[in-house]
Amino acid sequence: MPDGLDATPEYDVFSQYGRLIIEEGIRKDEARRAPHDQLFSLQETKLQEPSKDRTEFVPLPAPKPGQLQVGILGAGAGGLYTAMILQRLSIPFEILEAQDRTGGRLYTHHFIAKDKDGKPLPHQPKHDYYDVGAMRFPKTNIMKRLFHLFDHLDLTTENKKLIDYYFVCDEAFKMYNGIRKYVKDVKAHSTDPDKVDPFGFAIDHGGDVNDDFIYPGYSSLYNDAIKPFTTALTNDTKPNAKPAGAGWRKLMRFDQFSTRSYMSQCLKYDMNAINWMETMSYSTGWYDQSLAETVLEDMVLS
Repeated sequence: MPDGLDATPEYDVFSQYGRLIIEEGIRKDEARRAPHDQLFSLQETKLQEPSKDRTEFVPLPAPKPGQLQVGILGAGAGGLYTAMILQRLSIPFEILEAQDRTGGRLYTHHFIAKDKDGKPLPHQPKHDYYDVGAMRFPKTNIMKRLFHLFDHLDLTTENKKLIDYYFVCDEAFKMYNGIRKYVKDVKAHSTDPDKVDPFGFAIDHGGDVNDDFIYPGYSSLYNDAIKPFTTALTNDTKPNAKPAGAGWRKLMRFDQFSTRSYMSQCLKYDMNAINWMETMSYSTGWYDQSLAETVLEDMVLS
């Protein structure tokens, strides 16, 4: 049995989030149905055959008469993991994948070093690659199931199939507004009122960010925006949480907002302050993602 299927975290906000989305979709679908509509039978419903000139078919055992076969669209990580679950439960399934590889967005591009004649070198540089898709897997409680799956697949740091990822390097540099600082020095200044703005973003230092935002610090402002949601969602996962689903409903009230628009319209942060927070903590455009995505991401990485 795949050990990765037995690893249940103390709380799993992602499975809860997905379940609530499904339940909400079912309720909306039922509300749209006329009172006398008949539910269709899955056995009588057939999907159109995919075009054979685009998809390679792998022969699979035919399901027994009267037994449904589950279709999985895509052989990415989610599709393959679902297949493991179905295989364990002896439920027949078929995976449909349009690409010529598995893995979905888990994709590493290897650069090919060539000689002067344009031919690939016999020995390629070890680190000459680029992780296009997911590449960071924080060992947190939410990710417990994933690391059990890693163990099942023998993906470990001991055999070098996984390598340590360092989120922070004290000896690295940060450089903004032409000012370069060691990371360790910036961290040391972050709680010092006299040195909280080492890169000159404040109006007093020639920048455009109001001191009212600078001096609490970007981490504090970020936590004020995001932590109420993560706390409420975590409370939802506790046994006998009351009221049930309160965190989910709290997040859904603001589901139409991006992170940036929520900070601007609901918290009244000015745009210069929001851009400064984004610059110091993430990358350009990060706050344009949905508020819900930022909240869930924070729960994974915290």
